[in-house]
Amino acid sequence: MAKSKKVVDVKKLAANEKETPKEKPEERYVIGNIATVRSGFYKELVDFVAKKQNSHGVDAETIRTAFVGRQINGRGINAARVARYLRYGINHGTLKLKNGAPNEILSRAGRDDTGSDGSIRSQRR
Repeated sequence: MAKSKKVVDVKKLAANEKETPKEKPEERYVIGNIATVRSGFYKELVDFVAKKQNSHGVDAETIRTAFVGRQINGRGINAARVARYLRYGINHGTLKLKNGAPNEILSRAGRDDTGSDGSIRSQRR
């Protein structure tokens, strides 16, 4: 007598398995080189991070809640503008990411010269 075998559909099993999304470590910012920061919202942002930072840095949510809805030099500040200025600060060395920051952000900012295979990438842009 033949045993009845249950056929398992691999695609259905894969569709039913739900992966738990990994939480990204929260980005925290600390002060880098602020010699060239002069005035305006960017100066206010840098001063705020310098005042509020501790050994863990300042998270983006704290910065957003402090600035969104304000107006500096006649220009309104929204969450998109805060995010844009934070990215600008990282790319130009004014702000630095503290521990637990994802490495792909650093490589997008031009800080990482090696590829995933360990080879050196060209610097053409």
